[in-house]
Amino acid sequence: MRDEQAAAAPALAVRTCEVYDTGEEYFDVLIADGPGTERLRSLGFPRVNEAALWCYDPAIHRRLPAVERDIDILLIGNLNHDVQRARAPWLARVARLATRYRVLITCGVYGEEYTRLMNRAKIVFNRSIRGEINMRAYEAPACGALLFYERENALIQSILRDRQECVLYGDDNLEDLLDYYLTHEDERNAIAEAGHQAIQGHTQARVLADVLEIVEHELRAGLMSNRTFRRLDSNEQRMRRARHWALTMYRSAIGAALSELSQMNPEQRSKPAALNARACLLAEQAREAATSDQRGHLLNEAADLLAEAVRQRGTFAAAWFNLAQVRLLQGSSAQAARALVEAIRILLTADPSSDNLDGPYLPRAYDLASVELESIWTSSKVESEAWAASVRRLLLWRSWEGLCDVAHASGMHAEAAVFAERAVELYPDFGATRYRLAQAYHHLGRRAEAEREYRRALQDAPLCASIWVGLHRLLLESGDVRGAEAFRQDCETVIASMPTYQWVRGEFAAAAAKVQHAA
Repeated sequence: MRDEQAAAAPALAVRTCEVYDTGEEYFDVLIADGPGTERLRSLGFPRVNEAALWCYDPAIHRRLPAVERDIDILLIGNLNHDVQRARAPWLARVARLATRYRVLITCGVYGEEYTRLMNRAKIVFNRSIRGEINMRAYEAPACGALLFYERENALIQSILRDRQECVLYGDDNLEDLLDYYLTHEDERNAIAEAGHQAIQGHTQARVLADVLEIVEHELRAGLMSNRTFRRLDSNEQRMRRARHWALTMYRSAIGAALSELSQMNPEQRSKPAALNARACLLAEQAREAATSDQRGHLLNEAADLLAEAVRQRGTFAAAWFNLAQVRLLQGSSAQAARALVEAIRILLTADPSSDNLDGPYLPRAYDLASVELESIWTSSKVESEAWAASVRRLLLWRSWEGLCDVAHASGMHAEAAVFAERAVELYPDFGATRYRLAQAYHHLGRRAEAEREYRRALQDAPLCASIWVGLHRLLLESGDVRGAEAFRQDCETVIASMPTYQWVRGEFAAAAAKVQHAA
């Protein structure tokens, strides 16, 4: 059911959710997994029901007896280091076992190919993002592999018992447990078989039945729909639906959002919030425009809308930030820098209200900023003081990083270093931000400081290959050939288990050749 359909539904409207952009005002009942239920209730969402929403498909995820289990340790999953910051150090530990075992860490594998890879695995390494039971927890045992899951996950123990149907690992014993079960085949196979049997009931049909049972219970309880959304005027409804569409990652949602905004009355759609929302949507359309003329027209319209938004409300920090992003897409770095400076001035000197901080924001991508923004939404009520303080910090960080990137592209490395230092002060644990600082120091010839920042960046983002390349090149340029080679060999161990990282070998070779030629 689409959200606008749900808003108009005459009776009960239900939504199942994994992430927390729930559109709660559209629905009578929300259904989430364990961690989601706990978080939603803590934020004050009413009528949240807990259900196990993950499962496996027996028609796809099954044992293939003819397939040899020739992969010792396997992980198939998202390798975006911005998104998987917490998991990356664990993957790096697993990848380094490639000196002793056949390890494969990969992504983008689906369907029958996915099933075959799972059947080739003796052990499937898994780690959740937020303490949930994810699909891999069902799919790996269904395909006959031994599942490794994090020990601190309380939910996994409700379906699989440690050392009986799965193996739960911790920081103190991961490698030891992998060693043990890869060298004790009978025990490994026995636990894998028990795990396979234990998950047999956790199918899509079971999940659907559980959800329908919750719905039936709510209906029997005589729940009468009283959605707050219905009490809003039509313009506010359209604005909220447009924002809801705009916050999704689906390109198809852009048209739906623009349609909602176009149906607002002229006065309402000319207000700063609506102008900002429409501009963001047009800029996203421009990124996939068929021709350069179409792209230019869309970006010009987006820039005009944002300029009008900040003309009407000069303290609209989010719109200033978005204007900078559009200027960058137009190739005007000087105008982008001016908009970023104004956003920073407002964020530092004023006390922006939630209206001046609220998005949507550009670009719409599943990156570090989006992950942090989702974290803000799940830890504080929207428009609360805590929410405003966190969004202000996030926009400041993104603005300083933006200025750093503009300065770096213009060869202004001293300025880039200053801007990166400001960004690091706000989020000192973000490896991507420390990488920017390392690059600036590197260009300035401040090699000791650059090496320090490269290594600090690796602590947070150990699988960020761009950091590898930068540090390797710095060590070579500093004359530390032995250190550069030791670092390259360590990276090579990881590369051997990660097919998507093969390109890094060429970067290492090119850096070595360049330094040798210069000598």
